[in-house]
Amino acid sequence: MCESLTVSRQSFYRWMEEDIEFKEAVESALNIGVESINDLAESKLVSNIRKGSQRSAEFWLINNKRNYMKPRILSDKNGTEPETMTNKEKKALLALIGKVSIE
Repeated sequence: MCESLTVSRQSFYRWMEEDIEFKEAVESALNIGVESINDLAESKLVSNIRKGSQRSAEFWLINNKRNYMKPRILSDKNGTEPETMTNKEKKALLALIGKVSIE
């Protein structure tokens, strides 16, 4: 964008720091662009599913239907894996998500 307007990136970012209305307008335009691309991508995904694309169908299910979702590894605030859970902690966690009852 800067290149097409012959504005230096340095000037552009300085304007964003100095002018809150300019910054908000830029962020709004970027969000509109991202949403537009998201709409296009979703449209293509649905179109591919309708055409019988197995990969597109799998992608949709993995990201939208709970029993197809891949398990996620939990980590602590530092991004490290947590310590091993005790059986009591596992049962409590499973009870919390409705998989078993606590005895």
